[in-house]
Amino acid sequence: MLRVAFRNQAPTREHPTHHLYYVYVVPFASKPFLIGESINGGHGEMGGSASLDLAEPRAWPGWEQHFALSGCGWAVPLIGADAAAERASVDAVVREVPTRRHRRVRRRRL
Repeated sequence: MLRVAFRNQAPTREHPTHHLYYVYVVPFASKPFLIGESINGGHGEMGGSASLDLAEPRAWPGWEQHFALSGCGWAVPLIGADAAAERASVDAVVREVPTRRHRRVRRRRL
């Protein structure tokens, strides 16, 4: 399992200090994308996650926003590719993660 990105977006309506969005990739799994939220910390408190194949994120309205909130909006064009090229999309994300991991992104507080 490879962490693509995660970011705390708190304060939100759901929680004032802990609302993490995250995206992981499990390169050799039948459903290689794991996306989720952790709200209020703790295991199983609030939030949740789902494992998805390449077609499933595109069928879910708002997946692009989830990737952006997680800090990996850069992966949207890679995932948005042809569903027949799932392996290539997963490989593209895996190759890109190390180049993105050490970049610091300044977030603008609203």
